[in-house]
Amino acid sequence: METRKILYSDQAIQFDHEAKQLYLTDLKKSIPYKDIQSYRKIEKKGSMGKGGIARAFSSTIFGEQNFIVTSLYLEIQTESETFHLEFIQTPLRSNSVMVSKIQKKNDEVLAQLNVACPSLGNPDPSENSPSYIDELRKLKELLDEGILTAEEFDEQKKHILSTSKK
Repeated sequence: METRKILYSDQAIQFDHEAKQLYLTDLKKSIPYKDIQSYRKIEKKGSMGKGGIARAFSSTIFGEQNFIVTSLYLEIQTESETFHLEFIQTPLRSNSVMVSKIQKKNDEVLAQLNVACPSLGNPDPSENSPSYIDELRKLKELLDEGILTAEEFDEQKKHILSTSKK
């Protein structure tokens, strides 16, 4: 199955509820609502290290906040294709005004998909976010690559484990 990426803009996706189809402007592609098999929001987060350039970058640009959103997109699947409507392509501070605005746009598109495809229901965001096991694996990779120190790894690990027990 082919995955096609689309950079989000206000005109990137248009819904025609009368014709019951969505139109992906950049691809010049119409997709009947009935052909949509699933859709979900995917948000990937990370953290910035505390040493060297990462510390300078995060403290001057991000203040003391070390959590970033590395990507945010909607995945729309049909039988033959998968589309990624990309809202964030470069890391942004997770609590920034820009991320809040982008999240709002993402939620608006999700609301339109919920109207277009009511039989698919409103996907549970907890099912779409990476499991805490996946997050721990990614964290371990950052430790192994030397991006995080052991102390940073332990701190982040505690945070992930504490939030996964809700």
